Amino acid sequence: MANRPVDRQVYEEELLPWLPPRILDCHVHIALKDHCGPVTPERVKGNWAMEVGADQSWEQLGEHLRGLFPRQEVSVLVFGVPFREMDLAMNNDYVLRGVRDPGNRAHGLFVTRPEWDASLIDLAMSRGFAGIKPYPDLALHTDHEPSIYDFLPESHLEALNAPSPTPLLATLQSGVYANEFPAPGKRLWTFYNENDHAVHGPVLRIAPRPGWHCVDVWRAREAPVDPDGRLALEINPAGSLNGVLIGNDGTQINVVGQATGRAVNLVFDLGGGLNVFGVGTAQQPVDACQGVMGGPFAGPHPGSTGDWIARATR
Repeated sequence: MANRPVDRQVYEEELLPWLPPRILDCHVHIALKDHCGPVTPERVKGNWAMEVGADQSWEQLGEHLRGLFPRQEVSVLVFGVPFREMDLAMNNDYVLRGVRDPGNRAHGLFVTRPEWDASLIDLAMSRGFAGIKPYPDLALHTDHEPSIYDFLPESHLEALNAPSPTPLLATLQSGVYANEFPAPGKRLWTFYNENDHAVHGPVLRIAPRPGWHCVDVWRAREAPVDPDGRLALEINPAGSLNGVLIGNDGTQINVVGQATGRAVNLVFDLGGGLNVFGVGTAQQPVDACQGVMGGPFAGPHPGSTGDWIARATR
């Protein structure tokens, strides 16, 4: 992928100021040409994605991401190409080899055929896949619009269901909660930090088991556990917003919302069941409290729209 001078100028002047330092691309296809069998012209005509291309190696993906986001750390959620002409056993194996390379910063989904035994999903998850990728084109019956159960049978859903998930576990940090999802051979925790600051240090006490180790999946690195069984992590704040908008006449309007990086979502409670909903983008990360921010809003009545702009002050 060659970058022309004009590409570099547009990136530096127009795109870079709006890009976060870390990006998650949650839809990436990986496959080699050898993984695909013959494709008829009729199939290409009926599926626009086949005209775009059905192959991208791990090396090509790395080159593309470096060309598109030279200053960002990009993680990816990858899976194979879910066309019926694909050798999915070969394709899935190639995806998994790349997922196991920490340099790719990748998590993988296992592309499934509905006729496969559900035990293959259990095996795939134990090997390192994070989930599955069913797809309508792989349905056995193609003479009608497939229902979801034509390409995602209930046996596959049952294989994915984690036994007895436990929500909102207490942790060692005030304002931090954990959800626990047990699975064969592993245990997954997701964390929610309701504080307005990042949390560093021990967050959860776990019982170490022989041969087990802990991984910070978000940052793709080992998560240390001290001799007392305390798991140490860095957890970013949730970015929840609560405040009051004070008008020039002293009128106060309650505001709630969410801020993540430079993205802002707001709800203004006007009272009497009336609300205004606003979204926007900040010039700087919201927690830096600098620069301008603005965007469109809608409400309080259907069809009512407008825009807003604000300057952050401390």
